[in-house]
Amino acid sequence: MTPPSGLPTTAVVSVELAALLAESAERGVLPSALALARRLGIANTTLRRNFPETVEVLTKHRQTDRSTPTLAAPPNHIQNLELENRKLRTRNRELTEQVALASSQIQQLSLEAHQLRTELHQRTAVATISSPRK
Repeated sequence: MTPPSGLPTTAVVSVELAALLAESAERGVLPSALALARRLGIANTTLRRNFPETVEVLTKHRQTDRSTPTLAAPPNHIQNLELENRKLRTRNRELTEQVALASSQIQQLSLEAHQLRTELHQRTAVATISSPRK
């Protein structure tokens, strides 16, 4: 059966699948049907509809990769990143609290300044000039 116009051939799909699997293994990520579809320049649903056996190969490959976990980085590096992440989250929380406190202080100072300005105008008998009549 000849593929419809605009669809890659089965041979092209097989070559791109092999390249995707090799690249995914090299980078330590799981291959996906979406990544293959993007490489082929077609929609994900088009790939799934027209090449179901290729998608099945990808699915089996993903399941195999998940059942045999491999660490891309040594645990020491991962633990360091988790520790740094916790420190950054704590620092972020502290800074957020400080910003909230500063904001409320600014609001309080604005209210006090307005009140003092009003009181000053009343004590010095300053007349408020209204808008001109038309």
